[in-house]
Amino acid sequence: MKPPKKLSILLWCLVVFWMGFIFYQSSKSANISLSRSGQLISWVAETIYHPYNQMDEPEKQEFVEKWQIPIRKLAHFIEYLIFGFLVSLAVGLLPGKPKVMFVLVFIFWVLYAATDEVHQAYVPGRNPSIVDVFIDSVGALAGILVANKIFLPIKNRRARQAEIDRYNRFRKNRKNAAVNPANQDHKSEYPPGESSGRGKNIQE
Repeated sequence: MKPPKKLSILLWCLVVFWMGFIFYQSSKSANISLSRSGQLISWVAETIYHPYNQMDEPEKQEFVEKWQIPIRKLAHFIEYLIFGFLVSLAVGLLPGKPKVMFVLVFIFWVLYAATDEVHQAYVPGRNPSIVDVFIDSVGALAGILVANKIFLPIKNRRARQAEIDRYNRFRKNRKNAAVNPANQDHKSEYPPGESSGRGKNIQE
C-alpha cells in the first residue's frame, strides 16, 4: 500500500527530520545529556512518585542516578521506534510487500544506528555501545509492528471493499448482457482478472 505522492513526500520529510533529531541528540556532550535526562527524571518523580518529594537532596540525587541508565536506554528505544514507524509508512512497508524490501530497510536501520554510535565516539564524554545498536534495532522493529497494527485493518477493509466493488461490477455486466444479448462480449463470461481456459492455452 504505497502512500499518495503528497503524503509520501511529507512522510519522507518527517523521516529526514527525525534522522536529524537523532543526530542532534547524539551531538550533546555527556554532561548536557545527563543533566537533561536527570531533570526529566526529577520532574516525573515529583509528579507521579510522591515519596520522592519526602527525600532529602542526597537521596534524590541517588534516585536520579539509579534511573539514569534505564531512562536513557528507553529514550534510545523510543527514538528508533518512531524512526521505524515513519520509515515503514514512507516506503509503504506494510503486509504484502516483498520480504526483501523489509530486509533492506532493516539493514538501513541497523547501519544508521551503528553510524550514530560511531558519531558519539567523537562527542565529549560519550562512547559507542553495541548494546545501544541492539536497542535501536529492536525499537525500529517495534515501529513497523506498530505501523502494521494501526494500518493493517485499514488495508484489509479497503481490499474487501475493492473485492465487493469488483464483484458488483461483474454482476452488473452479466445482467446487462442478459438483457442485451447482442452486446454480449465473450469476456463478460468471466470475472475481471480471470480468463478462459482457451486464452490460457494460447498463452501457454
